[in-house]
Amino acid sequence: FLDSKTSEASVGYRLARGHGVPAAERDVFLDNVRTTAAIRAQLAEVERVARRLGRCIAIGHPYPETLEVLGPWLATAEARGLA
Repeated sequence: FLDSKTSEASVGYRLARGHGVPAAERDVFLDNVRTTAAIRAQLAEVERVARRLGRCIAIGHPYPETLEVLGPWLATAEARGLA
């Protein structure tokens, strides 16, 4: 179960774990602010979280702004040590 945590009141992750269901939850929301600058900042946060925790789950929408930034970021992710 993946809890996107789009609601601050989400209990999905806790309930899934409580019932023995493998679960994870989102660490970074990419495009809550729908500008390329804000999305770039969130992708920088993805990298910080991934380096700190060894992983990061990010979610976003297929907005034009998100796709514009995400494509080039993904193309260079491996060179920056991300998988």
